[in-house]
Amino acid sequence: MKNYLPGLLFLTILGIVACKHQLEEAEKEVVPKTTASVCNITVESMSLIVEYPASTAFLKKSTIKSPVTGYIDDVFCKTGDEISKGKLMFTIRTKESNALLRTKTDTGIQFNGSVKVFAPISGIVASLTRQSGDYITENDELTNLASPSSLIFLANIPTENINSIKPGQNCQILLPDSRKLQAKVSSQLSAVDQETQTQRFIVTPLSSVSLPENMNCRLLIENSIKQKATVLPKAALLCNETQNIFWVMMLINDSTAIKVQVKPGIIQNEKAEILEPIFSGTDRILASGNYGLEDTVRVNIIKRP
Repeated sequence: MKNYLPGLLFLTILGIVACKHQLEEAEKEVVPKTTASVCNITVESMSLIVEYPASTAFLKKSTIKSPVTGYIDDVFCKTGDEISKGKLMFTIRTKESNALLRTKTDTGIQFNGSVKVFAPISGIVASLTRQSGDYITENDELTNLASPSSLIFLANIPTENINSIKPGQNCQILLPDSRKLQAKVSSQLSAVDQETQTQRFIVTPLSSVSLPENMNCRLLIENSIKQKATVLPKAALLCNETQNIFWVMMLINDSTAIKVQVKPGIIQNEKAEILEPIFSGTDRILASGNYGLEDTVRVNIIKRP
């Protein structure tokens, strides 16, 4: 029996060492690692862009009226159509002609009583107040033609901000389809809307564009410019649900990131200015894979975004 004791002791020790090695390997496997990319601070110029609601309008309009009393037979246009001068827009059956048709009296006189209304100018149909079958009297309004070259934007500016906008100031118009038009502030209307406490400014596009009237868009005004701003990609900036606490995840070595609370400045498009603390150009900040991370976390760094 004594001859077996050394062997049993050796096997016991070997088993303990193997179990310890397996536990260490298991502990290594459960250490979480998040895949992330990094970026560095850059110093560049940033501008604060302020947006205000605006809408399209036409300064020059031509009202087309009915030359006779009667009934509209046909309408050859619709709102938003671009009309050339001389285009047929309406045919109107006079009241007398309509009476003859209703009585079906054969007088032997060839009289159809149809009056054609043509466009006096080229323009865009801004409004259409009448449809086929409508009864109209002489001088009733049929439609309004707007001159495309008279297109403007009416921007509504809160009274507390009107001193930051001046006639002659360059700006941009953001259209619903995300296009941006270069424009200029032309003038300021004297009246203030009592309900909304906003004042209207007339903004003119710098290039010709075809747009319908009363289309909602946005006026973009450059409010301030900072020449040497400390900038990070916007994706690197994180915040809480109430957006009053901001932070970034910064690497302290090749695989560990910590949470650093920051004070942001201008946030525009895909960039964010960092006012505090002061980072160096060599500090590495997580640009992706940073969302939802706790303070002090293991990460696996991949290429820059």
